[in-house]
Amino acid sequence: MATDTRKKEQHISSCNIHLNGRVAPHVQAYVIKEMFKYLVFQRNQIPMAFEQLKFEYQRQATPANSTSETGKQRPQIPSMAFKRLGQLITVAEEHLSNIDTLFTLTFVPRVLVLFGATAVSPKEVHEIVFTNQESVHDSTLTDLRTKHCMRTIMQALITESPIWEAKQLSLTNTLLLVYAHRDSGLTWFKPKISFKVPSRCQLYRYEIHCASANQDDSCESDCTVEGGEVEEQSLLSLHENEDYIWYQAPMPIKGLQSFTSKTTSESDIWA
Repeated sequence: MATDTRKKEQHISSCNIHLNGRVAPHVQAYVIKEMFKYLVFQRNQIPMAFEQLKFEYQRQATPANSTSETGKQRPQIPSMAFKRLGQLITVAEEHLSNIDTLFTLTFVPRVLVLFGATAVSPKEVHEIVFTNQESVHDSTLTDLRTKHCMRTIMQALITESPIWEAKQLSLTNTLLLVYAHRDSGLTWFKPKISFKVPSRCQLYRYEIHCASANQDDSCESDCTVEGGEVEEQSLLSLHENEDYIWYQAPMPIKGLQSFTSKTTSESDIWA
């Protein structure tokens, strides 16, 4: 009979980020939201950054904004693409709003962003882990500001994360799962009691170490790539508890291709 310590083949890319201080729940929520938007864009599921997508959608939805400052008519998004863009923004905004609610209700040590048709067999798994969570209740620690945390985290993602070396993903679904207490009162997220983190796909793990020991005020990060056999019993098992289960967002975010209505010509670029 197989045991919990059996080994499986999996390729893991890890990014460790150390934050020397206390990271409050509302800051953790903000971190998850920004990383979620970043990953959806970076893994080619949307044609531009999420905030820019919203701007383009709102611009076309407002006729007064259809003309540029030079008096030229701005390129319009085709009607079908405009409808799909509106649906994507609506679903994404619902995800972001419920992430905020999530962190007000329960302790969340792990979050998964999956790219693929289903949660059982995704193409990629991106796992965000908050370690040393007891630091949230340590009054001797300094509360870290949101901007400080995001600056450190995004710097690591942009300059050191192995996802920059990954092959481009084709358009697919983006799924969000969170690991929370079974009695946390979550209603929007749906429980997935029998779910296990997929082990036969590329896994990217982002470990955010809160109030890390022996770290100076500058905070640090390091990224590594591991290949071959990986033991199932890892540091993540420290969060395993029969009172904690996985919850999944009720709907995926479907990838959206570029909605440019025409090919950009040289005259358009230099006009």
